[in-house]
Amino acid sequence: MQLINNVISFLVTFASIAATLLIIFGGFKLVVSAGNVSAKQGAKETIVNTLIGYVIILAAFLIINTGLGILLPGDSPALGWQRVQCLYPIQPVGEFAPESQIGGAQNAAFTLGDVGQNRGVCNFDNLDSYFGNQTTVAQCVAYGESTCGANLNSTTDFISTGEPFSFGTFQINITVHQIEGCAGNGASSNLLDCPAAFSGTDYDARIVNRDLYDQCRQALYNPECTLQNAARLQARDGWGIWSAYSNNGCG
Repeated sequence: MQLINNVISFLVTFASIAATLLIIFGGFKLVVSAGNVSAKQGAKETIVNTLIGYVIILAAFLIINTGLGILLPGDSPALGWQRVQCLYPIQPVGEFAPESQIGGAQNAAFTLGDVGQNRGVCNFDNLDSYFGNQTTVAQCVAYGESTCGANLNSTTDFISTGEPFSFGTFQINITVHQIEGCAGNGASSNLLDCPAAFSGTDYDARIVNRDLYDQCRQALYNPECTLQNAARLQARDGWGIWSAYSNNGCG
């Protein structure tokens, strides 16, 4: 896919150079045509045809998108054709499926479904290595967002087609947040550009890359991946990005 992108970039660059040279050539012919009507007309045609061809090349993306938008339903994954997400195979790490939300699923030191505010994923020792002096607040937020992992799919955040867009212990919103550093912990690579799976954000979003959506969802079913990314987002953006922080008085 990277090779194809490089070839397309080269051809667009080549077309730009060629168009410039053809316009210069047409201008030269126009200047030296003097009273020769046919030569003058030929020079004008060279310039006009070059401009038309170059505009078509630059407008190709818009033309394709417009055509697909007319021919395909609004939730078709083909509408995200221009966004390529490379997913790399890894060893299976065990799936934290929604049907396993109420107990039983385990990974490393984390246990899902143990819903006490200081138990399971919300255990102080589990959170301390990620949140340090913010651990007590993290416990409160995780309990408010997912009842400490009892609800890995959001029960309130749904896109226009009715599918959830927030997942995991901290209900991370994948329409606006990337998932980082989780290869081997539920993710196929260390960078999942989750917003690229959608057109739009939050409740107005629609899925344009189903495979990427599933990858991001699956990664956040893994408690370790969720905690790592929640700590990263909290350090960058603060606790305000989680509604439970204010709704549950976690501050």
